Amino acid sequence: MTKSGRGDMITVLAMGWNHRKVQSLHKTLAKRFVKTTQRAEMEAANLESLKQELNISMEDADRWVCDVKQWAATDSNQTRQRKRRRFGELKKTLREKIVLYNTIPGCEEKIDTEAACSLSDDFILPWEAQGDVVSLRLKRRVFDQVMLVRRMEEEKIIIVKEMTQHYQHLKKTLEKLDSLLQETKEDIKIHNPPRELTEEGHRGLYCCILHKRHILQQKLAAVTSTYGSVNTDPSFFTLEEDVEEESEDNSSPELSEEES
Repeated sequence: MTKSGRGDMITVLAMGWNHRKVQSLHKTLAKRFVKTTQRAEMEAANLESLKQELNISMEDADRWVCDVKQWAATDSNQTRQRKRRRFGELKKTLREKIVLYNTIPGCEEKIDTEAACSLSDDFILPWEAQGDVVSLRLKRRVFDQVMLVRRMEEEKIIIVKEMTQHYQHLKKTLEKLDSLLQETKEDIKIHNPPRELTEEGHRGLYCCILHKRHILQQKLAAVTSTYGSVNTDPSFFTLEEDVEEESEDNSSPELSEEES
């Protein structure tokens, strides 16, 4: 195969892939919405279980999230080396405190020095489990779960917006076709075809537009049915923000692909 032949083959394959992607876009978005909704519900349940396990309220969780954000904001590249050095000093001090703690008379449960100094999330020192002091590791655990729930909710909003824009795009394209079809029909009635078209060609153009409108109507019906089955919000098919108007050349990718 020649170089130009390979280029033509890649172009044809890319056009086919793009056409299939456009035709199945509503199914893809609907599946993403269902999966994201299920994941969001599961992570929200996990957050509730974590709150019950730690015996905290949502206000406590929000406060811990703010604490972790403030801690992360101070962790700049300039101070990281100094913090590593300080961290090493604190681990050394921690070892000394653990040795001292294990020698206290009446101390039934001894602390594993290596496990404690590894600072894993699963290991909580006895004095961290008492009083109002909460370790940063525990706050980070809650922080990660809260942020995961928020990301899932944001993902749902993004997918809904994509589905709504897709629906609005098809609807506006259909309206433009209806307008063009009406204009062509009026021109045929008054025998006023464009200069570059004969009357027979003008009638052929009318039939092509009519056929494309029929295809688009079927596509819009399928999209409406698919999106409506996964979302019960009555305001789903209305945009809070205006969809950007596209140029006439790019107003309907479905139509341009069908023409090709």
